[in-house]
Amino acid sequence: MEAEKKLEGLSPDWETVLLQARRERLAAGDERVNTAHFLISCLKIPHCPAFRILTRLGVTITQLQDALAETSPVSLKFRKRVLRPRRFLARELRAALRSACRESEKMKEKGVGDGRLTSGHFLLGFLRHPKCLAALALNRLGIGYDQARQAFLENPPSTGTQEA
Repeated sequence: MEAEKKLEGLSPDWETVLLQARRERLAAGDERVNTAHFLISCLKIPHCPAFRILTRLGVTITQLQDALAETSPVSLKFRKRVLRPRRFLARELRAALRSACRESEKMKEKGVGDGRLTSGHFLLGFLRHPKCLAALALNRLGIGYDQARQAFLENPPSTGTQEA
């Protein structure tokens, strides 16, 4: 599958954010990583593209946590799954990953970036799925796909270099 092939080309920032998202999942007591865990993680790692996009758009971790709490039907901290999941990643996160892969490819075709998947691409992937927790929270904060894409293009990841 295209998304799995693309995982081989992850940028170092994406891997760092995913590890943090796993920690967020454990802290929240959830069984799967979802887009909310990933989004919170992006604001805790200053060197990743998603952090730059979100801070450029004026998002703080407190605002994001409040928006996620208002968006989620049950508090993220206490939400539990009744059935054991078959996969580690929530369905919404897998769908966002596919969209992030497409974003990365589209930008590479236009000469932006080197085709590696970054947290910035993932943020854009979230916003392509308006019903996922991350997109709902960002929309509540007044942030849409076009704004996030413009902020990404104003400061794209360096081509051919690793993010420190």
